[in-house]
Amino acid sequence: MKKRLSSSSPCAGLEEDFKPFQSNTSTPEKGESKNEKQGTSTPTTSPKKKTKVGSSPTGGGFNGEWNTEKREKFMNHIIALGYKAANLDEMAQELGLSKRQLINQLTTGRKNFRSIAVAAVKGE
Repeated sequence: MKKRLSSSSPCAGLEEDFKPFQSNTSTPEKGESKNEKQGTSTPTTSPKKKTKVGSSPTGGGFNGEWNTEKREKFMNHIIALGYKAANLDEMAQELGLSKRQLINQLTTGRKNFRSIAVAAVKGE
């Protein structure tokens, strides 16, 4: 245990024990952005573009509207991507099912989880 230095403040001796860590990297001073410190002129935030909903063309065409066919395609695509990216062995173990059971629920042309999800999106 350290002895306190005789001073008016009870924390006077702690200042030397708890010096802040100083690294060799410089931080921007108050009022100075990181970009100004490094000498770059790019702003810290990019300006936002204002567009009207549904009126701006993207990819050379007009934004379409959702219909049942598009919803079905979208859901099938999302399920296919998720199926490819998923670790089915880990998921099967977590759910207490076999890998084959998970695969069966995600294949097309069956009455399974995939068909139920697609039907729900289509509004059936």
